[in-house]
Amino acid sequence: MAAACLLVGSGCATMSASECQNADWETIGFEDGSKGRLPSHVGKHRKACAKHNIIPNLGFYLKGHAQGVKIFCTESNGFIIGKKGSSYNGVCPAEISERFINGYHIGKQFYAVSHSIDQLKSSIQSDKKYLEELQERLKKNEALLVHENSSKDERRCLLKTIKYDQKEMNRLERKIRRSRRHISDKNDEYEELQLTYRLFLTD
Repeated sequence: MAAACLLVGSGCATMSASECQNADWETIGFEDGSKGRLPSHVGKHRKACAKHNIIPNLGFYLKGHAQGVKIFCTESNGFIIGKKGSSYNGVCPAEISERFINGYHIGKQFYAVSHSIDQLKSSIQSDKKYLEELQERLKKNEALLVHENSSKDERRCLLKTIKYDQKEMNRLERKIRRSRRHISDKNDEYEELQLTYRLFLTD
């Protein structure tokens, strides 16, 4: 299932004249419900078929949709949706929503931890790139500092820049080490989630 189509209710397809003329609205409602689309999604079919002077049968559509959401609103599916980090649009009726929402919240825990790990890794990559740039600049400035053609004022300026870069490099190195420790902690947290909710992962 494509989460973008599933949950945000955006139009993912239109219906042709032939599809509108031969539509089984109960089946279409079932398909939409089983994909997590709200009943209001029928409005998109209505708009598409209005071009061909055809009106959806709302009664049949809603009947099919009510059956379709039973396929969608399971605990395991809630877990899958939450683990992807997708939003939930409240499509599940109250009488069957509890198990879906339970699975969804568990999945969101997995997503939160994995998303934090991804952000930390991205931060390390950016910091390492900046660190490499500073290291390269430091080499050049150190060479200029001892160059015979550098004036006293230039050396004074270079020295300030070198000291700043060294301080910045030390800060980045500390930050990278700290981020790596956080990643290790998050990996442990993720493993703990896997052990706690292993039944969801074997479905």
